[in-house]
Amino acid sequence: MTRPRLQRRLIHPLAGLLLGLIVACGGEEINGRSLQSWIGRLRYAPREAIDETRITAELIHRHQRLRLAKRREAARQLAEAARGAGGEPALADDDLIAAVTWALGDLDPAVRVPAAASLAWNGRQPAAAALVLLEAVRSNGAPEARRDLLAWARGADLALDRALPRYAASLQGVLMSDVWAFAGDDAATTTTAPAIESLVAQIQSGPREESLAAALEVARRGDEAEPALPALRAMIQRGDEAQVRAAAWALGRLGPAAATARPLLAHRLKYARTWETAVVLAWALARLDPLHIETYDVELDTLRFDDPRARLSAAAAFARMPLDVEPGSRYLAAFLETLRDSDSAVRHAAVVVLGRARLANRASRAALIAAAASDDVQLAAAALLALAKAPDPDPETMGRLLEALGDPRPEIRAAAARGLGELVAALSFPNDALVDAARNGGLRPADPSLPAERLPVDLLLRLRAAEPIRAMLTDPDPALRAAAVEAVIALRDHAPATVESLLRLLSDGDAGVRARATAALGLLGSTRSETAAALRERLNDPHPDVRLCAAAGLIWLNQADFPVLETMRDGLERASLQLAAETTKLPATVEQIPDYLLTEARLELLQPTPLATYACREALLALAWLGQQGAPLGFSIHEFLRSPAARRLDRRLAAAALLRLHPEIAPPDGIPAPPAVGPRAYREQAVLGLGWLGAAGREAAPDLAAIAADEAAPTPLRVAAAASLSRVVAANHAGPASTIGATTLNPLIAMLRTDDPALRMAGAHALGSIGRAARVVAGDLTLLTEDADPRVRSAARNALERIR
Repeated sequence: MTRPRLQRRLIHPLAGLLLGLIVACGGEEINGRSLQSWIGRLRYAPREAIDETRITAELIHRHQRLRLAKRREAARQLAEAARGAGGEPALADDDLIAAVTWALGDLDPAVRVPAAASLAWNGRQPAAAALVLLEAVRSNGAPEARRDLLAWARGADLALDRALPRYAASLQGVLMSDVWAFAGDDAATTTTAPAIESLVAQIQSGPREESLAAALEVARRGDEAEPALPALRAMIQRGDEAQVRAAAWALGRLGPAAATARPLLAHRLKYARTWETAVVLAWALARLDPLHIETYDVELDTLRFDDPRARLSAAAAFARMPLDVEPGSRYLAAFLETLRDSDSAVRHAAVVVLGRARLANRASRAALIAAAASDDVQLAAAALLALAKAPDPDPETMGRLLEALGDPRPEIRAAAARGLGELVAALSFPNDALVDAARNGGLRPADPSLPAERLPVDLLLRLRAAEPIRAMLTDPDPALRAAAVEAVIALRDHAPATVESLLRLLSDGDAGVRARATAALGLLGSTRSETAAALRERLNDPHPDVRLCAAAGLIWLNQADFPVLETMRDGLERASLQLAAETTKLPATVEQIPDYLLTEARLELLQPTPLATYACREALLALAWLGQQGAPLGFSIHEFLRSPAARRLDRRLAAAALLRLHPEIAPPDGIPAPPAVGPRAYREQAVLGLGWLGAAGREAAPDLAAIAADEAAPTPLRVAAAASLSRVVAANHAGPASTIGATTLNPLIAMLRTDDPALRMAGAHALGSIGRAARVVAGDLTLLTEDADPRVRSAARNALERIR
């Protein structure tokens, strides 16, 4: 592969996606206009509508990379066409049913829920449709929003430098808020540190020892040190080995603002004589300009350095860069060769690089499968995670991960749980060959009543992995319990047994488990009444990271009030203080820089994410979800991301949160539009779909009853829940009211006594639909026959006739 081609793929990845889409269609052009024309025809002749619906459904399931807005529109039109013009079921074609079923696996709920509703309306694939609809009812959209925000954070980070000056103009108004108390004196604290100008003078003309000390001090200043760039470039050109290391360290700390120094750093790295210099230069290059082709080439040469410490630094640099490598390239060959390195840390780093690169290649997959069977537990665990991140994983990969859930080593089971979560999140629409191979290889649901031939692969994996991962929530090993909680989030496991286990973990003896359980309960959007109360108790947890995750969980549950945001502010300020403390621990001498960078590389590549980092990232994501309601926290986020010690991912998330809290500061051409995060409108459609399932929706009855009784829920959603609950109950109960139970009837009875006529009417309709089994409420309905609203009186009279 030529350099220009690699550069094009690195800088313009969307071009590759478009090309793949065209090739997948046999050369036929697929664009918004042609798709829209197909969708438009669904409004015309019924028979033609069925034919065009098939086209639309196949487009949805074959092309997951089609623009999201077009997939959503196609799914909406698909649901309308499936219901038929006269309200009668319209999906009479088995091939069309199969095509619609594929849309159940779309990563976006606004696509998969209409498809499930279409199947429910037509009485087809009830088990598969119920899985999707029940998940949508139990979810608040948070896992999808979390994924969208993580993707958007990359673009937000690129626009950060232009956004911050505009934010500074409005910062004073935030600080002067009479509702939120900020430490204004801290923001104006003076410092006795030397001015940048005097440091530049020392670098340019001071004695050698003074110039080295000045370069180290410049490195501590982060973005503020940009005026020192010319002096640091000159030091790189004319300095000795120690001066080169000091200047490279300062340039790397400066970041992309020092990208003009890339050629100098690349030249010095190519001819570096010691491992110490190679380590610092490799790190600095990845910080300055990670997309440039020369950066890749020079880092690749460093992978062959004699000293393993330099090789580890180069591997760590590749792990930080957006890597897109084609099969057969010399880059892939180099990584595969590094898997056989004599140093275990270098081999481990190579596995991480292959996973983050998301390579779909037979050679790399075979190498990772071999590494997953290694006696080195850490290497095998990293290889399992890397296998899970490969696009379109083969059945052998899925089988390895499922098999590893029963491994006697807890590290392997934890990696398998996290890997299956990664895999389910990545599987959108696997190709037909993968589906056939997976099913022929035994990938089937444990429940024989579920039609495996119609279920998407990601749902099959979730069905197979849910029980063993749920069992891990009670494992004696706290690290395994923490990994299981993370996997539960990725699997979107809203089952009552899972929620019950997570609630018990709120009292776990391990702070890491408690923190992850609080975040999971918020992300999964549990509708249980005790969930929010339990999370509020964790706001007083003795561990600060648990308190921060509890606040994040409550934000995901739309429970953001003053105590929650106060906890958020305290947590972010504590994180900023920790980053400031890390800044004071930066190398004090040039000799300490290489060892410091190697320690950082080992922590990043070979160690799990620290709890403080995990809690801070969850908090930033939750604030980005919250949007402008959290605007008073902008100052705390600003202080956090401006810290020179902030890691790249944390900086990205902080940028995303800041731009969501203050959208007016975003440069108009700097980043794409923010994702439409927040509670999704598809919940109402999912609630109605569960009612259409009839008897097959019996598992959803408690959820529907909870929504009908939720006074905080929107009225249309409660009305839909009441109607669907009545259909499910009527289909499953024909006996007296006592067989139904108070849990089911009480929400409907409560509706009859509300002040909202729409809810009173909905309750009457629902009880009438249940029929004779609801005779116990005849007295309440009789009172409504004299209601002030004529619609309520009519509904009550009709209901009385039906229950007698």
